[in-house]
Amino acid sequence: MSRTPGSLSILTVAPTLPWHVRGGMEEVTWQTATALHERGHEVTILTTAMDHEAEVYTREGVEVREMAYVPWWARGLPAYHWWRFFDTAAHEHAREHGLDADVVHVQSFYAAGFLADPEAPPVAATVHGTAYHHDYMGGSREKLIEEKGRYHPRRLLQWLDIQRRTRKENRQLAELDAILPVSDTVVSMLASVPDDDPRLRIVPNGVDPEEFPPVEQAQARERLGIGAEERVVLYLGRMDRSKRIGSLLDVAEQVDCQVHVAGQGPDLDRFRALVDERSLGEGVTVHGWVSDRKRNQLYAAADLFCLPSLAEAFGMVLLEAMLEGTPAAIRRPWLPEELLGFTVVDDDIVEAVREGLELDPDRKRLRETVESGYTWDTSAERYEDVFLDLVEE
Repeated sequence: MSRTPGSLSILTVAPTLPWHVRGGMEEVTWQTATALHERGHEVTILTTAMDHEAEVYTREGVEVREMAYVPWWARGLPAYHWWRFFDTAAHEHAREHGLDADVVHVQSFYAAGFLADPEAPPVAATVHGTAYHHDYMGGSREKLIEEKGRYHPRRLLQWLDIQRRTRKENRQLAELDAILPVSDTVVSMLASVPDDDPRLRIVPNGVDPEEFPPVEQAQARERLGIGAEERVVLYLGRMDRSKRIGSLLDVAEQVDCQVHVAGQGPDLDRFRALVDERSLGEGVTVHGWVSDRKRNQLYAAADLFCLPSLAEAFGMVLLEAMLEGTPAAIRRPWLPEELLGFTVVDDDIVEAVREGLELDPDRKRLRETVESGYTWDTSAERYEDVFLDLVEE
């Protein structure tokens, strides 16, 4: 892997990218890679060939190497079954193709192959959550109970799998050269890592302000047909029970407001049906998929953004809403301290919304706070500092 003088050669390891799967980790992977490239570094990403056809290409200056590594017998299984082969495949691919990097940057816990290699460069991992907190307690446990019942044998198998994954995570956490959680919340999930561990450095996610140009609230409401005096609560994100979207209906029933819900996902139809079952059609508007332009209008039109989930690593939609000047109601303190002043945190999301609607933030200052400290370039600069320290060591 060649590079210009003064730059770093960074090998990023991530199972999926935004054009494979739309998700937070995928967005972080790509935005960080392109921002590091713009700062003068050579970045290569090892990822999955979702169609099982290996391919190498360059996009926005970043080399992407899609690997065909999934055994034939596993190709018909859901993609999450493939990831058990990913970290070994990434290390073997790097070794076979002579991808000599200054730093290996792993998204989540896919570092095992590199950590087992004494000749591998320093390995840093961005940590978005853990199997127990993010997956099991975040929704998969309740989903299985709902589908199979509380005493179904699959619950034991699920628990044993979470234990296996937790042991894998802890082994990697013990050996990584740098541990980079995206928030204080994620730090609190890492029970095996002492708070004073020098390898631990928080690198918050970022956002691109150019994708969210400022929109006046009155103008946004006029375009969306929302009354000037209405109190508007917005949820925009994946329509999945792991996001606790059902509690938005409790908000609509118990708080004097209009709830607007936008996004796609497996529970969109179920959510619409619940709106009808609970006769909430006058208080809840379900938009489904929205364009980027309408997304920004919804952010600007809202008085409050509500993220009711219990398992977020960071919650990038919160930054997006705040770029349009909209404060937030959340169940956990996902955000950095300076942004919590524009946020109500309460485990009772109905109370959080009720209190949040009384906030009267300086919307311009809220946007400026995000722009000054939470762009992708700022995030890339923080990663750059970590990587340079690893190389110098």
